[in-house]
Formats: sequence, structure tokens, C-alpha cells
Amino acid sequence: MLRDFGVKVTGVDFSQEVINANRLRHPEIQWECVDALNLARHFEPNYFDAIVGKTLIDCFMTRTDAAGSIRQLMQQCHTVLKDHGCVMLLDKACAESIIGRGKARQITVEMHKTMTFRILHVIPRWRPHTQDSAPCQRQWELEIEPSLQKHFVVRPAAAGSGSLQVWSTDNVANMAGVETGDIVLGYRKSGCKTMSVGSATETARAIRTSNKKLTLLMERPAAGASRRKTVSLKTRLMSRQSTSQSDSWRESWQL
Repeated sequence: MLRDFGVKVTGVDFSQEVINANRLRHPEIQWECVDALNLARHFEPNYFDAIVGKTLIDCFMTRTDAAGSIRQLMQQCHTVLKDHGCVMLLDKACAESIIGRGKARQITVEMHKTMTFRILHVIPRWRPHTQDSAPCQRQWELEIEPSLQKHFVVRPAAAGSGSLQVWSTDNVANMAGVETGDIVLGYRKSGCKTMSVGSATETARAIRTSNKKLTLLMERPAAGASRRKTVSLKTRLMSRQSTSQSDSWRESWQL
């Protein structure tokens, strides 16, 4: 795709088999069998305008020397990048295990040379899903009015995840784009530029108390066992709730 836009592209992988296969699929692109930890041995300094790494961090996180490998990767990228060049890393690794959740930090890759990191969430254009529309994206930003909070209930997702799970919804919430089983990853208050990610308590409080528009960072889990499990668990707990006469217990599940 980048090549079709007129960009000069070089494909790199440490596996010669992968390189051979890609040369057959896209012979018009330059392919090089290179270890990402040794980029400077194969490319001149200031060679690239940008580097896109897919699942590189995920691979390095499995190594016993993960921290050293990631730092070496950054050093190599810094060497072969032009001034003000950028590196885009596409990974599933937890952000806090790399640079700190939701924060920008700098790392010294060489003496007096630093790289600035920022976590970027994929925010596709999104519309409520209908039978005539294409399937919705997995992650998106959703702006909600204060009045919408009473139309859905959330509770903490997996312990320690820092996110919320939508527990129940009605038709109003569904029309606004919120469905049971959705995950709320974070929020941004009206007028703020920074998305607060990583605290289920703060996110729940913001949803409950905000009297202005609120932007939520949402994620929709893939259909399947995980969503069926959510619905089953919700049914059991709602059944317990209906037989309980304790107001305090019932309120504990509300925002």
C-alpha cells in the first residue's frame, strides 16, 4: 500500500524463508534478511524517514533480556533514521510494561540522544452497527451525553486490568453505540486533550458524575466464547440480584 502511494519501501525480516516468500509475492519491493537488532550494519545512518515495526516488541517481551533488546532496537532505529524521523510500533504488549501507561517519556539511546515515546490508540471512524452496515471496528472513541449514563451499567473488568466492562444496556445505549460486553478503556473530559487510561475507578466516577459531554475509549471483544461467558455470568448475577432484598447490594452494581 505504501509503495502504491509512491513511497520507497524496504521490507525487513530475520527469516530468510519469509524474505523469499515476499520476494515472490512482491518482487518490485526491496526485501532484506536483517535482524532488527543489527539494522545499522546493513543500512547507512539517516537512511529511513520512518520505520514501522509489527509485533517486534511482542517478540522481544518473551526474551529473558527483553529490556536490553528493546533498548538496542531503539538504538538501531535511532541510528538509521533521519533527523525527526519516527518509529511506529504495532504490538499487543501492555503499554505500562514498555513506557508507562498513557504517558509520554523519553529514553536515552545514546549519549545526549533521546527518543520520545507516546502511546497512540487506533481510533477508526465508527457508526452504530446495523444490518446494512459493515461490521464495527474493535476500538473507537465514543462521545456520550451526561443523560446516557443511566442507560448502561459498568463494572470492573478483569482484576488489575484498569478497564470497565459494560454490564447491561437498553435500547437507548445500543442506539448510541454501547453494547453489553463492550470494554471501556479510558475517558477524556470535554476540553481535555489527554485520554485518561488505566483506572477503572476513575473512569467509573467520571461517567457517573460528569455533567458535560464525555469521550470514552471503547473496545469491542471478538464474538465468541468470551462474549457468551459474559452474558452467562451476567444472567446468573442478575438472577441473584432479583432475589435479594438488600438495597446496598443492588446499588453496588450501579454506577
